[in-house]
Amino acid sequence: MLKTLCRYIGNYRRDSILTPLYTALEVLMEILIPFVTAAIIDRGIEAGSMRGILLYGAVILLFACLSLVFGVRAGTHAASASAGFACNLRDAIYENVQTFSFSNIDKFSTAGLVTRMTTDVTNLQNAYQMLLRIAVRAPLMLLCSIRLHRVDPFIRPEKIRTKKKAHGGLLTRRTLHGKAGAAFAAPAIPLFTARPAHVRQNRR
Repeated sequence: MLKTLCRYIGNYRRDSILTPLYTALEVLMEILIPFVTAAIIDRGIEAGSMRGILLYGAVILLFACLSLVFGVRAGTHAASASAGFACNLRDAIYENVQTFSFSNIDKFSTAGLVTRMTTDVTNLQNAYQMLLRIAVRAPLMLLCSIRLHRVDPFIRPEKIRTKKKAHGGLLTRRTLHGKAGAAFAAPAIPLFTARPAHVRQNRR
């Protein structure tokens, strides 16, 4: 079945190849933006360098624009490939219907043939478009997310205990997230604090 359907891609193979390529580049740009954000915090805000903030801010803007361009190009090629695939498939169905004998025409009603050439082909068109975009984008995002977690895991219990002990029992939002905590632009908020003795006595 898949081999039969793939024959009707026809002249739209180029668009079918470019769509996953642009989708992969779009995902790459989106993955790189958090790294540049961390660089702004570490080398710009923490270092007090306005030049570093502007430089990495411009890099983020560039990556965002590239991601937008790649996303638009991927959507354009995906729409072209899926529409061309549906057009070729409808043409092939129509040509096949013309070869039907009278017994076949009596077996397949006109309404059933029209449904196959419209609704069914449209469903295949939408499925092919999602295959070119989502089936490429989702696995790449999953793999990149797993890789990012292994490079810089979020919060582990042993890290919390160690940092809590190092900060005298006070674990703040900035402590949890490292230097990236400055991105919240908020004062350190105590998350784990020991209750004073008079508070415990009053609650009793």
